[in-house]
Formats: sequence, C-alpha cells, structure tokens
Amino acid sequence: MAYATVDDVRSLLDTLGITITVSSNPTETEVTEFIAQEEAAINAALKGQGYSTPISDSAVNDVRLLKKYSAQATAVKVFSIVFVGTQTEFPAKVRLWQTDFEAWMNRLRLGQSPLEDSTPAITGIGVLRVGFMRLGSGRGTEYTS
Repeated sequence: MAYATVDDVRSLLDTLGITITVSSNPTETEVTEFIAQEEAAINAALKGQGYSTPISDSAVNDVRLLKKYSAQATAVKVFSIVFVGTQTEFPAKVRLWQTDFEAWMNRLRLGQSPLEDSTPAITGIGVLRVGFMRLGSGRGTEYTS
C-alpha cells in the first residue's frame, strides 16, 4: 500500500510549473518507483521504532502524515531530476520540503516523533545501553556500567 500517489506529487510540483505525464522526464511510472523508494525508507525507520508496516489505512492521521512526507520527499527527487545541472540551489519551497522531511525522519529515528494513531508492536527498541570495560587498575580487570 502506498501512502502517496503520483497525483499527490503532481499537485506539489504543479505549483512550480513541473508536469508529470506518461512521457515526461521523469515519467509517471518512474515517479511511482520514486514514491516506493521513499516509502521504503520511511517504513524502515518506522520498523526501527517497532511499528508494523505498512501503516493501516484505519490509522487516518498517521497515513495523512506519511502521505505528506512521502509526497514531499518524492517531489524533491523529481525536482532534482528535472533541473539536474541547471539550478545551483533549490527554490525555497523545495528546500522547505527537503528540510521538513529530513528533520522528521531524524526525529522518527530517534523516537521523538511517534505516530498518533498507531502503537509500536515492539517497545523499547532502538536504544541499547552497553556497559564499558575499564582496564589497568592493577587489580585485574574491572567491569562497570
């Protein structure tokens, strides 16, 4: 199940004068693949926090959030392809999509951005505290944590 669709990405890019069609560069088929790639990264981060993926359609608020970030990340990728080698920097809108997505993914990976409607199937993963070993006290090896 995809969170975003080509139409979601198209609506973002239309505001920049970029069209997505069966014959554009990239094509609708390629944009569909880009969406799948971005959503694989999102799902990997969600799994890292213990969520079962894909997130169920019944988790309406979560799906709405994932749709937003999937569409934004894909739109940034498409913009990069359309303007490869011709733009020295992204327009403000594209930079906002990129930084917004990257910041959210970082918060998600750190466990600072839990989903609203879904509960992790596995809790307490993501952080493992490991003790350290101290050597050289003259009395042998000491272990502390």
